[in-house]
Amino acid sequence: FLEEQQKIKDRIQTALIYPAIVVTLALVIAVVMMGVMIPRWSEQLAQFNVKLPALTQWMLAVGKWTLPVTVALLVLVCGAFLSLRRKLKSDADVRIRWSRVAFRIPLVRRACSALVNLRFARTLSLLLGGGVPLVDGVGLAGRATGNAWVSHLAEHGAEALRHGKSLADAIRAIEPLSASLPGWIQAGEASGKLEDLLENAADRYQQQWDRLITRAIGVLEPVLILVVGLFVLLIALSILLPVMSLNQAMM
Repeated sequence: FLEEQQKIKDRIQTALIYPAIVVTLALVIAVVMMGVMIPRWSEQLAQFNVKLPALTQWMLAVGKWTLPVTVALLVLVCGAFLSLRRKLKSDADVRIRWSRVAFRIPLVRRACSALVNLRFARTLSLLLGGGVPLVDGVGLAGRATGNAWVSHLAEHGAEALRHGKSLADAIRAIEPLSASLPGWIQAGEASGKLEDLLENAADRYQQQWDRLITRAIGVLEPVLILVVGLFVLLIALSILLPVMSLNQAMM
């Protein structure tokens, strides 16, 4: 089970390597070209009294602010990250609120939902198979999702179980798990094969998670390539247009 969880973490990290490299290179190119190269090129053209095209003037205007704004943003982002990290470690309410953010983002919500459902169902099936009481198993499975909000709601679900509520109704009250998992649990309770149904549900969520990650990577890569290609095109045009204007003036 731990090896499977590690595989999921490794796949998430692997999926983020390519976008991180592309974005980093794009930022470096933007700072160097717009903050250094284009201003120097425009100074050389100014000696020939060449009127700069609108695109080049716009790139120069943006380039004047590129370096200071980039440095300021990096400082702010690093400071905000360190501050948020300290708060997440020390304040449980902040962890819960931050964990809810992912479920409010349309494109990220499905992946997060599939992941927490996968971990919850797999962990609960494993715990029940090992003889852990159902009440304790719900709380432990909630913590195994890695999401503070789900873990908090799972504790309330365990309390509801102690007061006689069915497992399906208790899980239905946990918003990130309320879509389809209660139906699996209800079928398992009715048939007396709760562990098997939870394992089957986990397999379905595993397939859903794999499809979402594969599609996300398949869409993200060409989008990043198009964005970087468009940026390089603008840089090239901002340099070539003044050269063409200079050639026309000399002719």
